[in-house]
Amino acid sequence: MQNWTAKKVYFYAVSLVLLLLILFNVGSLLWQLVQITILPPLTAGTWNYEDAKRQLLWEKYGTTENVTVTPEEVQTFIDQKEKESQRLTLYYNWQVVAKNALYLAVIVPLYWYHWKIARTLE
Repeated sequence: MQNWTAKKVYFYAVSLVLLLLILFNVGSLLWQLVQITILPPLTAGTWNYEDAKRQLLWEKYGTTENVTVTPEEVQTFIDQKEKESQRLTLYYNWQVVAKNALYLAVIVPLYWYHWKIARTLE
């Protein structure tokens, strides 16, 4: 390791950057898998009753005036929206897992190639 050439520095530097990318993506992949495995509970109270009622009236009837709904309908609407939010969060987490797995499928062979070449330059 006494004679450092530009080629050797390049391969070691690229190997270091790729190794850091691998570590970052593995960490992100593991975090997303934890998020998928241990779903956060449905958050209670994120919807204000009056806001939920107006949103329900707007979505169901297209107006917020001169129409009444029961509190049970509003609560059902709130539960439905919270479950939809949880489903979308789960879908997003699976997308991130797929993206990180794809990145790793590309980065690991690149890292292995650059590291192998760097070691043969010794």
